[in-house]
Amino acid sequence: SNTQMAKSAPTDPNIAPPKPVAAPNENEYNEKIMKINKDIEAAEKRLEEINAGLQQIKDARALQDSDVKTLKNELSTIRGSVSRLTKERDDLGDELKKASDDLKSQESIADRLRNGVPFRSETDLDEELKRLSAALEAGTLDLRTEK
Repeated sequence: SNTQMAKSAPTDPNIAPPKPVAAPNENEYNEKIMKINKDIEAAEKRLEEINAGLQQIKDARALQDSDVKTLKNELSTIRGSVSRLTKERDDLGDELKKASDDLKSQESIADRLRNGVPFRSETDLDEELKRLSAALEAGTLDLRTEK
């Protein structure tokens, strides 16, 4: 069928013959090529600027990441110190509570012992001894007190 078309195409009155192709203008072509090359150079220059900017951002981010890492390490160290100091404080609080409890216990024992002794001071005891000695010499003590 292709061969039939080829044979029938030139004889078909509805088909116009092809227009002649104009010869290319070399100067116009060279100007367009130069303009495109300039556009490419400008785009490449802009691409280099963008890449340089990206590299600066990457470098800044790397430095920032380094700073963040340093700060995280410092924070970790500080948290460890706070934890250690908190434990020490709690341990000291426990020791203080134990010492306070021991003191209260000793005060309680001392109070019970004091309450068992009728004399508050040596002077009171000396005065009672003098009174008892005088009563003994006078013979006014009952037998129970005398023993």
